[in-house]
Amino acid sequence: MESNLKITTFFRLIVVLLILGGPAQASDKEKQAEKLIHDLILAAQSHLSGEDTTILERETAFHNVARKKIDFPVLASLVTGKYWTEMSDEQQQEFLHLFSDFFLKSYAPLLGGYPDHQVDLIRTRQYGIADVIVQTILIRPSQRPAKSEWRVREIEGTLRIVDISISGSSVGFSHRVGFHNHLQRKGIEGLLDLLRLRAQQVPTQ
Repeated sequence: MESNLKITTFFRLIVVLLILGGPAQASDKEKQAEKLIHDLILAAQSHLSGEDTTILERETAFHNVARKKIDFPVLASLVTGKYWTEMSDEQQQEFLHLFSDFFLKSYAPLLGGYPDHQVDLIRTRQYGIADVIVQTILIRPSQRPAKSEWRVREIEGTLRIVDISISGSSVGFSHRVGFHNHLQRKGIEGLLDLLRLRAQQVPTQ
């Protein structure tokens, strides 16, 4: 009887420790994820606000910083699905290069940095077990505010952005639908041709 009581007390203690420890750990990850996005906002301001180089050079410098904070292999697997494993190594490398350039040109502006562009952090929250969502808002003259949600995940001990949501829609899943339609009709090389074309068409800010 005494032994059962000790075991019950022990397990109650474990439960209490888990309950007390959980929020603190989640809070630490939320703070780290928020710092990741905040640092990118500061990097955008630092690289894009200068006038001593061309806008293309400034964007390239900032994109090189942002590229290291986004897990493009995870995004590539998300947007291509089963076709990712069907690509050759050369096709995967070209897809990563083309898609990451397209992604950064399209969505890095959400981090601001351009003249009269202001970005504020709104809220950070735990999302499921592994992810954290960091919400931002971009305010630009004569345009509606743009709200974004940056999905951050710890991968191999380092926090990385794995998706963005705009107006409640996942960028990764939106591209997955479009890419899959193209893959089914024109195959892997057809998708690469599409991205090669987009690489020539996406304008700078």
